[in-house]
Amino acid sequence: MGVSLVGSIISLAIVGVFIFLIFWVCRELILWYWKITEAVGLLAEIRNDLKTIRLSLDSDTKTRLQGPPSGVVYSNSRMKLPDAVMPVFKD
Repeated sequence: MGVSLVGSIISLAIVGVFIFLIFWVCRELILWYWKITEAVGLLAEIRNDLKTIRLSLDSDTKTRLQGPPSGVVYSNSRMKLPDAVMPVFKD
């Protein structure tokens, strides 16, 4: 009778571990899906905020932001800085 009791305890332990593993895998899948859904929601919110910012800028501000800063001249695909900000090297 002692052998069958030990066998049933071992069987019960194996079933318990198996149920725990199934629960753990399902929990991980649910949390993984929830994290992806949350990330997609945050990215959509960021996109909408950027659209709002872009639409709120008037055309003058857009033109000013797209052009080079004042005093900077583009020539031959290189940027030339004004003399006031040119580095001074001392020997």
